[in-house]
Amino acid sequence: MLKTLVNRVVGFAGARIVNAHWGPCGFLPALRKLARTGWAPAQIVDVGAWQGTWTLECRTLFPQARSLMVDPLPENRAALTELSARMPGLTTWSGALGARSGELLLHRHADQSSPLRAAVPEWRAAETITVPMRTLDSFVESGEIQAPQLLKADVQGYELEVVRGAEAVLRSLDAVLLEVSFRELYEGQPLAHDVVGHMASVGFRLFDICSYAQGADGELLQSDFLFVRCDWPAPRGSHG
Repeated sequence: MLKTLVNRVVGFAGARIVNAHWGPCGFLPALRKLARTGWAPAQIVDVGAWQGTWTLECRTLFPQARSLMVDPLPENRAALTELSARMPGLTTWSGALGARSGELLLHRHADQSSPLRAAVPEWRAAETITVPMRTLDSFVESGEIQAPQLLKADVQGYELEVVRGAEAVLRSLDAVLLEVSFRELYEGQPLAHDVVGHMASVGFRLFDICSYAQGADGELLQSDFLFVRCDWPAPRGSHG
């Protein structure tokens, strides 16, 4: 009752009082819920790694985990290479992950670069580049990494293609963190309900909504969804 009254007052200034333990709080608190069960991934894959920021944050929670950082942009290659050389357990690959191996045309627009053409006019790419593409399964099949337990993909509308290239890896994964959109930002991209449906079809359920972003019109735009396998937290043995 008191919170409702306060919200009515501060609402005139565009503010709102919320419970600090409710609602989107970021990916680390969401992963911390999993860690409280004793879960500790031995191998993590960060797709759309940029310059390693997410991997470094995740490492504060799982310092013993090995991590593969994947990013297609040439300007991020040096930072990721330096980071992997400096920190044991980190490796990097410069390219894109998708449903097949080969090459991929990337539409470049700052940090919104995507294999899909932007539906938002101001995001339209000024240039395109061709980058190598592999499946996540190929990294495990070749022995370059062990089967991962945690996958994160933030690749501007191409997240389900990453998942489709991880058909074998899905058997080892416990958790998958995906950026999803509620409005079409890239032409033909799957929206949030498509992503939830596809993940359900491969054995994963929505565990937490880690973040959300609104557009200039106040409409919900994007979120980070954390999925866990449908039988979570049934024990599956050690991941060490």
